[in-house]
Amino acid sequence: MIGLGYRREMSDWDMSAVQADFFEVAPENWVHRDRTPLHRLIASGRPVHLHGVSLNLG
Repeated sequence: MIGLGYRREMSDWDMSAVQADFFEVAPENWVHRDRTPLHRLIASGRPVHLHGVSLNLG
């Protein structure tokens, strides 16, 4: 199983041509941004997994 980290810079890519089993999204990268590209990815039916990377324990 191969996943690909989805970034805002990829928003104009044709995701149907990308050979990945799933896409990983870091939610904190989308909090204060236009989430339209992310919504399009989710609506496409491709598996999307959330991965928080900014946990601050200090």
